[in-house]
Amino acid sequence: MNIRAVFKEIKNITYKLVEVGLADEFSIPIANDSSVYWKGCSGISISMKNIPYSDIYHKIIENKNFNFKLPDGGVLQLLYEFDNKGLLKHRLAYFPSPDFEEFQNNPDIYYNDEIYGDIVNRQVMPVIVRIDYNRKAIESNTHHPYCHLTLGQYKNCRIPVEKPISPNQFVKFILDNFYYVPSKNFLEYKLEDYVTIHESHIYESDLLNIHMRING
Repeated sequence: MNIRAVFKEIKNITYKLVEVGLADEFSIPIANDSSVYWKGCSGISISMKNIPYSDIYHKIIENKNFNFKLPDGGVLQLLYEFDNKGLLKHRLAYFPSPDFEEFQNNPDIYYNDEIYGDIVNRQVMPVIVRIDYNRKAIESNTHHPYCHLTLGQYKNCRIPVEKPISPNQFVKFILDNFYYVPSKNFLEYKLEDYVTIHESHIYESDLLNIHMRING
């Protein structure tokens, strides 16, 4: 995995999502000598603060602090950091809309379209999905897998992941599990993979517990 490959993959995903109508808004991906981010990226500390989720979400939208926004208001962030040894960190996040504003403004459009059934189901509770990676071991009183999946904002929710995740893998993971019907055609489209990750990076102790195995 290198900066150029990650940048090309994010750019390709962004343009394809726009082309098929799955991105209402997007930010231009940018790469420099040490990271891949998006135009206007203003930091991610807001998402870590102890404030209501609706405030976090609306601040992200206000600052356009995302790679792309999906039709129901959900947003994705893809951040990668490198050093002279290769990938150092990544932070991949999905923030669902807490209030489905577009649905509230135009409910008939969604009620009459079965493809949005899961999205507007009143039983559904928005859950933040984040996959973080850090090549270096983190000193802490609690266990930190090198790569882990966090659901919601639970401080100590760190489900081990076998290895770092490519942009394609993360976007497909979110669309396949949260937007399968509206994104079915996109998921069937063969995205070109520029990023390859062969080596696992996981503690042996994590292999003995439930963890995510990554193909590819």
